[in-house]
Amino acid sequence: MTETVEDARGRSNTFWVPLECNPDAFNKFIQKLGVTSARFTDVWSLDDEMLSFVPKPVLALILLCPYTEKIRSRPGAAAAAKNGDALFFKQTISNACGAMAIIHATVNNIDLLDGDMLRDLYNRTNPLKPQQRGEVMENWEELARLHAESSQVGQTEAPAADAKVDQHFLAFVVKDGDLLELDGTLDGPINHGKTDDIVKSAAKVIKSYMTLEPDSLMFTTMALTMGAVE
Repeated sequence: MTETVEDARGRSNTFWVPLECNPDAFNKFIQKLGVTSARFTDVWSLDDEMLSFVPKPVLALILLCPYTEKIRSRPGAAAAAKNGDALFFKQTISNACGAMAIIHATVNNIDLLDGDMLRDLYNRTNPLKPQQRGEVMENWEELARLHAESSQVGQTEAPAADAKVDQHFLAFVVKDGDLLELDGTLDGPINHGKTDDIVKSAAKVIKSYMTLEPDSLMFTTMALTMGAVE
């Protein structure tokens, strides 16, 4: 399954090959950023009992969802703005929402993760505004190359970089005790309120999005957890 960034089309002539929603592809990318202390894993069910089996600690969750009008206009999307201390990137690269979700999940846990290139990305972008952060990613040739290599990992053949597809990735992280949703097509994070359990709180939000498209089978969730790739 692949991603879409309809909002990014027309803002930039830069296209990246979409990442497959697969822990192997996501882990390949963070490993290329130098991260060895964390990994992505599938979240097989959003039921409370099954969520208890997600390896702990969980640093972030990634959602792949259908990119429909109902999802784009979900509660909080129009009012998304600067929330807390999250490092937010405005997406300027078409078909790169998988990479954007990975970057949002990892740079916002920079104190817990290793990775020289990840740290370099954090240092370059931390002082900047969201649009400028996205442009740093867009113009970083080495980052584009590493992403291209990761996009070839998966169970299906990678689509063309300029393919029009109909799914979208976004990330959930916790900052200052708040659950923040990070979607580079918006103007800033969506603040979903206080939480002491990122997995259960994010699952609640995701299930609410699923009610917007009850017939869709395009919802998939992964977790970024501490621990080396097995």
